[in-house]
Amino acid sequence: MPSGENGLFAPADHESRVLTLSTKGMKVSAPVLVYVFRKDRALLALGRNLQYDKPRREGVPITTNVAPPGGYAMIERIAEPSRGPMARITGVVYLFYFLTAISGDLFIRGMTVSGDPAATATNIFAHERLFRLSFGVGLIATALYISVTVLFYGLFKPVNKTVALLAAFLSVAGCAIQAVGGLFRVAPFVVLDGSPYLSAFKLDQLQAMALMFIKLNVQATYIYLVFFGMFNLSIGYLILKSVFMPRILGVLMALSGFGWLTFLSPPLAIHLLPYIEILGILAEASLMLWLLVKGVNVERWKEQANVAVG
Repeated sequence: MPSGENGLFAPADHESRVLTLSTKGMKVSAPVLVYVFRKDRALLALGRNLQYDKPRREGVPITTNVAPPGGYAMIERIAEPSRGPMARITGVVYLFYFLTAISGDLFIRGMTVSGDPAATATNIFAHERLFRLSFGVGLIATALYISVTVLFYGLFKPVNKTVALLAAFLSVAGCAIQAVGGLFRVAPFVVLDGSPYLSAFKLDQLQAMALMFIKLNVQATYIYLVFFGMFNLSIGYLILKSVFMPRILGVLMALSGFGWLTFLSPPLAIHLLPYIEILGILAEASLMLWLLVKGVNVERWKEQANVAVG
């Protein structure tokens, strides 16, 4: 810690070691040293049998024994850095992600008619606001999931920093692909808006292009779901290796990760899609609710964090 003009700051040392500091005529000696001194008085003291000697006033030395209210153990607990896993904050952000992601998909569900560009184009123009709203909500959901990723990294870093960092990169990569894929969702409005430069194309060609962009959005979805599958696998592993969360959550997250990885073969994934979605929602909703309602065992989290630092 830096020293200031009006005082001296020093970190607390081990109990078995006696430190001595002087500042402007004041001598301090304590087994567990003290945090802040300013001019001729102690502002915050940590230690047993702490004494400080002020300069002589009118020839009379003054020695004072300081015992903090509530005892030294209370002061030591207060002086500990305020740090924790922020589990409930993670749960709140996770909840907002769920709400935005689900609502964004519901806005346009059933509007795409496979193999019928004309019907798809008609639906797009008939529900243009819903399509654009779905795009905006999707961007918000992506930003929220990046926030969840950062919070997960802080939560699981004490378990295995390397795996937690790998999970974060996988999630951010998936979010980037999802954001770029979202452009294909609004691209049909560009090719169907009737601009003069589009007169070089026939109407059925423009309608086919609009359907093609929507299908490209679907292909991008397959890709980022693979990344999220690897992310879920990593989070499942970290939960299983942790000592502060139930292992059943890790099992569910790992299973959901395997489910999303089936999108490496889209025909197989589409065939199993109802089961994959149920498992994915069950796993992530369970994790979200646990963080929101129960949080984590903070003492065990701190123990594991201390072991990782040590």
